[in-house]
Amino acid sequence: MTHRDKELIHSAKQHLGDELAALAKFLPILAEIESRKAYLEEGFPSLFKYLTLGLNLSESSAAKRIGAARLGRVIPKLFSMIESGVIHLSGAYVLSKYLESKTLPSILPLCVNKSRDEIDRLARNYFASSSELSVASTREVVRLRVRRVLPVEEQSDDGPMTNLKAAFPEPNQECDTILSTEVRLSITLSDTGFKRLERLKQLKPGHNFASIIEKALEMYQSKIDPVGRVERKEPSKFRGDQVQGEITCAQAQDQSTKPRATVTRHIPAAVRHQVYRRDQGQCTFMSVGGMRCCERGRLEFDHIQPFAMGGKHTVENLRLRCRGHNQLAARVAYGEDFMRRKCGGLTFPGK
Repeated sequence: MTHRDKELIHSAKQHLGDELAALAKFLPILAEIESRKAYLEEGFPSLFKYLTLGLNLSESSAAKRIGAARLGRVIPKLFSMIESGVIHLSGAYVLSKYLESKTLPSILPLCVNKSRDEIDRLARNYFASSSELSVASTREVVRLRVRRVLPVEEQSDDGPMTNLKAAFPEPNQECDTILSTEVRLSITLSDTGFKRLERLKQLKPGHNFASIIEKALEMYQSKIDPVGRVERKEPSKFRGDQVQGEITCAQAQDQSTKPRATVTRHIPAAVRHQVYRRDQGQCTFMSVGGMRCCERGRLEFDHIQPFAMGGKHTVENLRLRCRGHNQLAARVAYGEDFMRRKCGGLTFPGK
């Protein structure tokens, strides 16, 4: 080994140590950010969105760091183990799936200097033998992988396989050229789900699985998507005609003048539709820096003047908020102590 080779090896070890030390400092900060929900003020609905959109981490990198941060809150010595390199980020992420297990701390010493697959097998066998399985491990397993295939016009002169190998470096992976508007989806269904899919194919001869799934998704979306429900309403009710909205708002005004015991939390459908269209189906929270929350799922109708303080069910007093920013508004309106009593202790989003 030459002198330069020794320098490179030494430098690699030194920089890796610095990286692990920085990671061990970053994870506790991440855990506190989640516990305090500090990402809400920045305009992000979740810690995951903050890491991927705010800090530009990849989805997998964000998920691993969140899992390790949550595991570190349960087992604080994890951070020092990551810094010393005896357990890696991927291994910590695997163990974070068993956060609800009371015996989780006892398995950590067994995971020292093991690969991700070894830790995964060890955890499965350990918790299966102890009859302790987390919620995540008992749910029906559905694996979803989306593979983006480069459009023909983006391929290099060396042929399509050159770019496909660059996009998907995994060995022995099948690569095909498809239309640029298509996405290849690899999904694992339950036996019951696959039987349903086969039955639909029998009922629709001449259709392949892709067309059946697309039609099923279209029907399901039209059923549950609020935007689709609004578009199916008669134009005279929700499209440009303010008479229906004024009547509904007037009804809400009359309702608000009744004794509080007779007022319900039910928001009239016409009001909900108008608020949803006005806010374009997106959380309306705006950060100090001018960033609007990107969340479009699991939205709630938030009263600007809280309902418990006399707020009315009117278009002007309602806005769309994601769960996190709705709770943030409640903390401002009712105070931290009240919300702590109301909501209880620390919870991890998504659990």
